[in-house]
Amino acid sequence: MIDTPESYYVTTNLTGAPTRPGISIEASDATLDLGGFTLLGVTGALEGILAGNSATLSECSAIDNGMNGIYVNIGSTISACTALGNSSNGISAVHGGNSIHACTTRNNSGDGIATAAGTVVRYTSTSNGDDGIDASFSSRVTQCASVFNLEDGIQVTFDDRVAENNCDRNRNMGGGQGGNSRHQLRQPDRRNRRVR
Repeated sequence: MIDTPESYYVTTNLTGAPTRPGISIEASDATLDLGGFTLLGVTGALEGILAGNSATLSECSAIDNGMNGIYVNIGSTISACTALGNSSNGISAVHGGNSIHACTTRNNSGDGIATAAGTVVRYTSTSNGDDGIDASFSSRVTQCASVFNLEDGIQVTFDDRVAENNCDRNRNMGGGQGGNSRHQLRQPDRRNRRVR
């Protein structure tokens, strides 16, 4: 558990434990850099990384966790992280003001990324069990690729901006657009559109 707002680095792969998050960051304004090393979940594990307010996560890889791969609270930054094969969302940043940059999610049971009032840039989502990106309430989604997901490539709800993204071969509608969303998909495929 991280309970002081400092910078933390690891020098090896990590393995989670049953009934708790692999890494729990309770302090606000803490920074975690896994340096590309992996946090591997075990049977009964919860989130891979569970972070409080204003966390900064970089080069983290959360794999096969029992809930979300990465879960952050308000005002956090997630960059160059990977979430693979987690039992819920790959990255969950649903409490507002979060920035997600250059991340990858694949084969998670839920959404690749779920965010509200957040910014998602240069993100790749592949083969997730729900939407590639589920963004709501004034989120911004740009320069992302969302393919082969079981629901929408990008699902938006209210006052979201979606531009310069590539959604292709998603089972449901691919580039779901809804509410008062302002959007412009690069090379949109009419088969990949849904209004929620």
